[in-house]
Amino acid sequence: MDRYKLAVVLFIITAYTGTFAFKLSMPAVAFYAKNILEASMLGIGMLTSSFFIARATTAILAGALTDKIKTKILFLSATGFVLNAIVVELYPYIASLPWLLFLRFLQGVLNGFAWVPIQAVLGLLVRKSIRGRVYSVYFILGALGSFTGNTVYSFLTSRSLSYILGISSVLFLISGIQVLSSKLLLGETVTIVSGKNKKNSRINEPGRVINTIFVILPLLLIVFTSSMFGSFLKGDLIYVYLYVFQGFSESTAPMIVGIAGLIVLPINYIISWFSDKKDSYLALRMAILTGVVGGILLALRNDSIAVLGLLLALAGSSSTIPITRKLAVSIKSRAGTGIGLLNTTGNLGSMLGSMIAGYVLDSLGKMYLLGLINTGMIVIVTPMIIALLFTHNIKRKSY
Repeated sequence: MDRYKLAVVLFIITAYTGTFAFKLSMPAVAFYAKNILEASMLGIGMLTSSFFIARATTAILAGALTDKIKTKILFLSATGFVLNAIVVELYPYIASLPWLLFLRFLQGVLNGFAWVPIQAVLGLLVRKSIRGRVYSVYFILGALGSFTGNTVYSFLTSRSLSYILGISSVLFLISGIQVLSSKLLLGETVTIVSGKNKKNSRINEPGRVINTIFVILPLLLIVFTSSMFGSFLKGDLIYVYLYVFQGFSESTAPMIVGIAGLIVLPINYIISWFSDKKDSYLALRMAILTGVVGGILLALRNDSIAVLGLLLALAGSSSTIPITRKLAVSIKSRAGTGIGLLNTTGNLGSMLGSMIAGYVLDSLGKMYLLGLINTGMIVIVTPMIIALLFTHNIKRKSY
């Protein structure tokens, strides 16, 4: 295996370890906020929102820096993971929601610099003909990390918060070491030219942000609205929603989320394969429609149907991610900026979506249409329906 392929493998493994680290800490902090600090659903939603607004402020900067300083940005990425290891150790010492929000905001800043460079460089290291599937494998490993984090937490609910977050800290450190190793393997000058790795050329010519926004505006709108819904599924609220509104226990709720994330992995890969081999735009519509159906089923007052809805919602929401990244990195000379813009837009959508979802569940969560359909959940899935409408505005010639 040559050093470029090994770097790709390390990036994909980091998707697992880094997500494992974060997802292990997420339910621990969410239940700490709910049971110890007695936070409302809005307060718990703000945990996710503070994280994503912080990521939004750094993602576009990280993307632009990737275009400018090439693989040197991976030093900053590795540092983001290492500092995350320190920040998670501080949560057990927090006794108020505002300070909890501050730490999650700080994690968001670090994650913006940690993940965007990996995603941008990864896309540039592989041929366009397999890029969608490589991104799919990358995000599948991330989903496996999410499953592992949720599953491990479900077995550690009796342990102290410090113990659980100590494991998370070690995993963040391991992730930082892997990214640093990837940088050393790649060296200074790596790029893609006609789908092949070349030495002694630049990773990308910096493109103007305003031009890139204009080119991918429909894609940005899709990412924004779908992320509003996705933030509910992948943030702090889903654990408490299953706990409060569907009646699952504190240990069972993370297990259900983790297993659901694992089951949808083959669906994610199939949709990404279809994106590579057939039609990226049709694949994107299929993914979003699946998410819409899942969200509606998740609103029903039935345990089995709600779990099925969670499966479909996660499948649809997570499948949109590799497809949109594939399209963004296909913009000539603006791959890093395109990825950064998508991450920033997605983080803004997640920030807004989490706050709205928390407020909606506080206000409407206990209201049921016909005694069966959770009114709050129907409101939460609405942005995904809007995302489906935006898919008709994508201009194929731009990518």
